[in-house]
Amino acid sequence: MKTARGDGWSLPDTHEEFLAPMLAHRGWVWRWEGADLVLELPGWVQPAPVIVAIQAGLFELPTN
Repeated sequence: MKTARGDGWSLPDTHEEFLAPMLAHRGWVWRWEGADLVLELPGWVQPAPVIVAIQAGLFELPTN
């Protein structure tokens, strides 16, 4: 049984009988959008974006 790949869970490769009890036990709401699994995690809020300025040439190595 192929259940997970490096790029996530895939509907054609995942048996719902395996997946549903595991996610329900954790209290996660889930659904398929096309062939992709979407999880809704209780209490999770997307973090605010953080902008970081990088000095030009900061990662260049000296050419000695």
